[in-house]
Amino acid sequence: WEGRFRSCLTQSEEYVLAYYRYIELNPIRAGTMTGSRSCCENRGLSPIIFGSTVRLIPVDEIVYFQSDEKYTRVVMEDGEVLVRKPIKELLDELDPERYWQIHRSTIVNTRAIAFVTRGLRDQAEMKLKGRTETLTVSRNFTHLFRQM
Repeated sequence: WEGRFRSCLTQSEEYVLAYYRYIELNPIRAGTMTGSRSCCENRGLSPIIFGSTVRLIPVDEIVYFQSDEKYTRVVMEDGEVLVRKPIKELLDELDPERYWQIHRSTIVNTRAIAFVTRGLRDQAEMKLKGRTETLTVSRNFTHLFRQM
């Protein structure tokens, strides 16, 4: 977003998304940047859109994403926000080396994993660094932890 800071009122979330797409895709269209990764991703930032606000969050600060009905919780080191984006779309945008899907409704930052233990019925449970909650790893995704 180099030198392109500007504020203006928008009528709806769709307008904010259209502005954001234009700003992010313009360097690719102009040929000044190659690849599908956005300028923000190249700098280690993840654009999170909630309501009519776009917040750039350092990727390392995102601990996990968890789907909850129509919304997805983005849990960070210092809080959380709700976004209207399905887990499937988020998974396509995230770096597969850094973020792993551990359940149909949960994606976790691999750098936030403290340890994984085997729970009841061959299900694994995950503890995260510096957090109290325990995340369930479904049987479909336990293969990610067999080599650990």
